[in-house]
Order: sequence, then structure tokens, then C-alpha cells
Amino acid sequence: MKRSKLRFVLIPLFAIFVGYLLFVMIFGNPYVLWNNHHFKQKVLSAAEETVVLHQLTPFEWDAVYTFSPYTSREEIARCIGFRSLSIQETVSEGMTQLLFVHEKKVVGSICGYPSRIGYTISGMPSAQAIYNHPDTPRFRLYKRGDIVYLEYLS
Repeated sequence: MKRSKLRFVLIPLFAIFVGYLLFVMIFGNPYVLWNNHHFKQKVLSAAEETVVLHQLTPFEWDAVYTFSPYTSREEIARCIGFRSLSIQETVSEGMTQLLFVHEKKVVGSICGYPSRIGYTISGMPSAQAIYNHPDTPRFRLYKRGDIVYLEYLS
């Protein structure tokens, strides 16, 4: 009798665990997706001005990175110092890519065409950590049509 009760508990728990793993494999880390969504909302609703990046990020981060087109996941992991399933690589030029890191974890991973995500980043140094400080990194934010442009200043 105890075995059937144990199965009654373990089988649903196993199914939930497998379902969560499939979700993460297909859609990505829910925490990263949540942060990406909120970052996008902040960027798209921001007024045209000079902004400090942490004003647009409603989550904690230590460093942000961007990489040249076609940089492999392995190269990105080597640069940031650890592997993560949330690392994405651009598949063509013109894509926007940002990778936010907090305490050796990816907390934001944006990779997409400006027409799909609604914004683009320009001027950031590639494959180099830019650290979160109260007054940097700074961007000039402006809108052209349906796209918000973030131009790196310092």
C-alpha cells in the first residue's frame, strides 16, 4: 500500500520536473525571459534622452556584454567566464545582442532583430564587460519610426 501512495506522489512530481526541463529547453530560463520582457517594456516606454542603463533594467546585474555577429556560444562563455543555456549567438548582422550577468549567472539575454524586439543598441565595444555603475554605461536614446535606438556614449 505504501508503494502505491509513493508512486502517486512521485509520478506527478517527475512529470512536473520533466515539463519544466522541456519548457526551459524550448523557451529558455523563465527568470531571464521575465527580465528580458521588463527591459523591453522600459526601453520602449522611455522618453528620448540620455539614460544610464540601470535606469532601464528592473533587475540586478554586474556587467553587460555584446558580441560581434556569428560569435559562437563557446566563445561567449569563454569571454564571460562561465557556460549558460541562456547564452544566444547572433545568426546574422543587424541583430541586437545584450547579455546581462549577475554573480556568474545570466540574468538577461537579448538577441533579435530590431524590427522584432523594437529596439537596437549601437556603439558598445564587442566582447568586453561594461560594468554597472551609478553613472555608466550611458546611452543616448531616440526613436525613429517603430524602433528605439540606444547609442552607447560611455
